[in-house]
Amino acid sequence: HTGDYMKLAKLSLAAITVASLSASAFAADSLASMFKDGTVNGTLSAYYFNRDRGNGGTPDSANILDFGLDLTYKTATFNGFSAGATVQSTHSPFANDDAAAMFSGDMNGGGEVFSEAYVQYANSGVFFKAGRQYISTPIVAGSGSRMTKESFEGYLLGYTGLPNTTLVAGYVAQFQSRTDGAGNIGKFTKNFVVPGAGSVALDKGAYTLYAVNTSVPGLKLQAQWGDAIDVVNIYYVQADYASKTDSFNYNLGGQYSVSDYDSSISNDNGGYYGLKAGVAMNGISAAVAYSKVDSDVGAVSGLGNGSDNIFTAPTIAGGDYTADNKAWKIDLGYAINKNANVNAYYNTTDMQAANADYTVIGAGAGYKFEGTLKGLGMVAQYEVKNFDDSSKDDDKRFRFKATYAF
Repeated sequence: HTGDYMKLAKLSLAAITVASLSASAFAADSLASMFKDGTVNGTLSAYYFNRDRGNGGTPDSANILDFGLDLTYKTATFNGFSAGATVQSTHSPFANDDAAAMFSGDMNGGGEVFSEAYVQYANSGVFFKAGRQYISTPIVAGSGSRMTKESFEGYLLGYTGLPNTTLVAGYVAQFQSRTDGAGNIGKFTKNFVVPGAGSVALDKGAYTLYAVNTSVPGLKLQAQWGDAIDVVNIYYVQADYASKTDSFNYNLGGQYSVSDYDSSISNDNGGYYGLKAGVAMNGISAAVAYSKVDSDVGAVSGLGNGSDNIFTAPTIAGGDYTADNKAWKIDLGYAINKNANVNAYYNTTDMQAANADYTVIGAGAGYKFEGTLKGLGMVAQYEVKNFDDSSKDDDKRFRFKATYAF
């Protein structure tokens, strides 16, 4: 699941694009200076994961320690053009057979991969980006919650010239997952992770249209369509409103999604909706969310683990898109200061199948250093999934992440 304190903030595609394509601060006056005046930054990371799922699978428990290095180079902008590249390096030097089996799909994947290698152009509100790139939109989004971030290979074309509006059209041909399932870092293939359906081969790739509008103060509207060719069309809308009084801040949100499957898969449509509300005051925050999945067939949320966007998703276990399930989630958080925070949450999910109901209880804490240790951050998370069926053991997961950005 995407949610954690140390991941990069999940901004809208509009914000990411405006930030990455800005020519004012890094403009070059020649092709040579475009490359010479480029910037390099990176992140060193160490992640420790532990899972005990009892009789929920084989092996029943394991742990893994990953080390990683990300390096990103971005050129300056020359006549609206720029380019960039990111290489990710991940290694699990102490993984035993149990760790390799337990974390084959997300953490046990050693090696290097160019997750970004793109050229882009921006001028007069028009932007175009081609190549390998990180994408973060509601239904096309890579996750950064594991050591290796997910990425896409494709094209984005957008326009920001309308007031408070961004329009984007895109095509993705390949997907880079966290691992290849066989002990190596993920490579770019036509197999896309689809939350709610697992890994799906998209030989013809996928198209998407995305729009975001913030014309009304405090209100953010998002709408997106995605066509995973010959598999499913996904339609998604979300509205978020945030405001404040003299004593507290509050927010409201709603989401609605339709999964229109190809007739060779299902003659029924899936989908889900979610509602949420939250308040915050003096560093203390509280939120409640409800979701309901369509009663006919299960839903899918999008492409990439970052599209796991149902409001009731637990931080580690992720959202449940099984048909006819209903879920509630309560979140509590406290910002101790600008560098330290803690949170706790409770999720209960009612399933259609008998004895399939479960609850999830989780907690987390994060800290970012300053001074001579600026750039260093740590986060710890713990989550327990308790099944209504007494014959099933609790699924317990612990994660510790340390990152240093330079």
